Amino acid sequence: MHAWWEQQIRLPSGFPGLRPGGLGAAAGPRRRGRLRWLLALLVVAAAPLRVWPQEPAAAASPGGVSFTSPLLEAGLAGVTSPGAWTPLLVELQNAGDADLDLTLVWSLPDAAGDTAEMVRRLPVPAGRSAAAWLYGVPRPGPPPADGWPVVALDAGGAVVAAAAARADPTRRLDTGEELILQLSGSDLGLGDYQRQAASHAKRRLLRGLRLDELPDRAQGLQAVGAIVWAADGGGDPTAAGVPAAALGAWIRGGGHLVVVLPAVGERWTQSPLAALLPLPAGTAPRRGEVELPTLGVVRPADADAAQAWILPDRDAEVLLRAASGEALVTSARRGFGKVTLVGLDLTAAAYRDAGLPSGTTRFWNDVFGWSDPAVSERREAVLRGQVAATPPQIQPARNLPAVEVGGFIERSLGLRGSVSTALTVLLGVLVLLPVALGALSLRGRTAGRGEAAAVLASPRRWAWPLFALACVGAAGLAAAVAFAGRPTGPSAIHQSVVDLDPAAGARRTRSWVSLFVPGFGRAAVELRGEGEAGATLLSTAGVRSGGGGFLDPQAYRVDAADPRAAELPLRSTTRPLRLDHAERDLPAAGSNRARLIGTAEHAPGTPRLRATLESSLAADLKDVLIVYCPGEGFAGSTQKPLPPRAWRYEPAGGGTVGVWPAGATLEVDGVPPRAVPLSVAAPLGEAGAGFNASGWLNAVLDQGGLAAAADRGLEPSLADPVRAGEALSFFGRLPPPDVNTVVPPFAARLQRALPGLVGLDLSHLTGGPRLIVLGHAEGDPLPVPLRVDGQVPPSSGRTLYRVIVDLEPAGS
Repeated sequence: MHAWWEQQIRLPSGFPGLRPGGLGAAAGPRRRGRLRWLLALLVVAAAPLRVWPQEPAAAASPGGVSFTSPLLEAGLAGVTSPGAWTPLLVELQNAGDADLDLTLVWSLPDAAGDTAEMVRRLPVPAGRSAAAWLYGVPRPGPPPADGWPVVALDAGGAVVAAAAARADPTRRLDTGEELILQLSGSDLGLGDYQRQAASHAKRRLLRGLRLDELPDRAQGLQAVGAIVWAADGGGDPTAAGVPAAALGAWIRGGGHLVVVLPAVGERWTQSPLAALLPLPAGTAPRRGEVELPTLGVVRPADADAAQAWILPDRDAEVLLRAASGEALVTSARRGFGKVTLVGLDLTAAAYRDAGLPSGTTRFWNDVFGWSDPAVSERREAVLRGQVAATPPQIQPARNLPAVEVGGFIERSLGLRGSVSTALTVLLGVLVLLPVALGALSLRGRTAGRGEAAAVLASPRRWAWPLFALACVGAAGLAAAVAFAGRPTGPSAIHQSVVDLDPAAGARRTRSWVSLFVPGFGRAAVELRGEGEAGATLLSTAGVRSGGGGFLDPQAYRVDAADPRAAELPLRSTTRPLRLDHAERDLPAAGSNRARLIGTAEHAPGTPRLRATLESSLAADLKDVLIVYCPGEGFAGSTQKPLPPRAWRYEPAGGGTVGVWPAGATLEVDGVPPRAVPLSVAAPLGEAGAGFNASGWLNAVLDQGGLAAAADRGLEPSLADPVRAGEALSFFGRLPPPDVNTVVPPFAARLQRALPGLVGLDLSHLTGGPRLIVLGHAEGDPLPVPLRVDGQVPPSSGRTLYRVIVDLEPAGS
């Protein structure tokens, strides 16, 4: 049943998380399991089958405790992402004359059909109100019409107030859709990028929030791909309410913060977030008069001589320079994320009038590492007219069917581990079936006496008894073999992505896990390690859609502010988990949890590139792809970020192409001639036939280039986990799906159709200068410190390792 009836019979429990007594205690898991089964059967027999009562409790207690709103809005300004951590802001009013120490409980079903009770303590002073953030992972699928229950419990565990948390179905993100928080009241030229005429990625802009309205934990921003701040509505960065720690953890975990400096009133360098900005120690932006570049359709009226923030270009990536050479947009990597500083006040009227930015200059493309151009409504109308006139040279992407980038995370992963049990049952059924048929065939005993006597006199009179005895013996043997070979302990099957930063000694891991524990009851599952630097999160979201469930859905508690441990109900079946883990220091040599050291340098604008990486991985890395991001260089007479180039690794001393052996050294000496652009997309041209798109995706995924694909009439298969992993790693840099006058790079739009895949994109790091190395390992143990009942379960699976190395200038 649900936590509601369980709450009526459990003993008072402590907080946080794991109950020290009652049904949630760690002792006697088998006995508790049997008791839960009996209770579930009694409740099913005595009450109507419904998961939650319509009114879990009164809206307010006699003590005067109440929610400020009986209807709570889940998500960021109502936007939710099923399968991802979702924030919920809760505010309570205490009208009494005594301070209260309350516990908030947000209950919502998980992917396995049980109920996750996300709890958090909230002290509420007498006569005042207090607010806190709760975090949960909604089950994939439509939200319940009557919402998820949220209750406040007093110190004795009694419900003192109740409300409902709802999600607006019209504001839910599609699976794989990228969310950009625009903390600004201006368009900034981003509006056209959420149109899908020429983009694989589906993007949604969310405006109306301020810095001090963001969640207080990094998991509350898990669905957000980037945050763009401007002074005209983004809030004061120096305010005490700014969740600096949460924002910093989100950036280091892979987020991208873009700060548009205002023309007057710059306060970021005095804020708690100043250390994140791409400003070397002892430096600061300065106001100066520069010759602005062309950023939109036309130049601003004061383009020849305008005031802008001139940014230090030492130890930073320069994404845009003034026509006179001053750095106007710079970036710096922070962990596995990035912070970009824009020295132009894009909210100024002159830039708004200039239509900043248009798809012709790709301003935001260079900032975010995207290759697809922004297509305005006017441009799309032109494209559609060309389609009608000269088909099929141009095919608008919104008319293309969507193809899932599958194969990287298997949807059946959550079902693994129960196969042996299922096969045993199937074998027993197949063996016992002939026994049943034989028994039915002997119904001749009810025939006449003469026919029965003839049967007994026949020499085959013992055939059926002997056959039945043989079937029973075979069934017993099968049961004995299954019992002897049954799993006696927990195990895990995983598919993981491990990002490594050798210079900083940091590691970020995301794992999709199928956890199997034999027997019934509860198991203490925790995700803890040493040297943790960021999010260490455990959620029961998986790759399954959550269409089924159990006859006895059970409740378990998780600390919403620190979701690293839970007592999960288990029933000799697998439970899907998703794990996020970060470490400050890489493990010692000999561990399967990678440790890499090395040096890398390059000379911008030349093929001079040298890198040496030493690995202590326990497994060989296969299908190794090297991506060189040169950073700023000259394309003709224009100084701008150059496109990355990629190639398969070939050992210098011979060996298998694409294989980096365990314990060996990977050496890169120069950019080989076989390197192909990671992405090359021609800019929009009003007089042209459309976009011409070609580049790395065709060359690498087809393993033969665009011309070879055209000759063979082939399209890339994205069911291959290697190709799917590479496409997801550089999703924003994929060539536009729209048009090619020779052969379309794809006959369909790609989509990330599983929760959690949006965060795999490294496109924002390709501005360089850096080296990114991808490699796949099979049969790798689970690369996160998962413990079940205090023990590390045996595990096996597939891991994608991604090594990110910043390049130093040659000779430095």
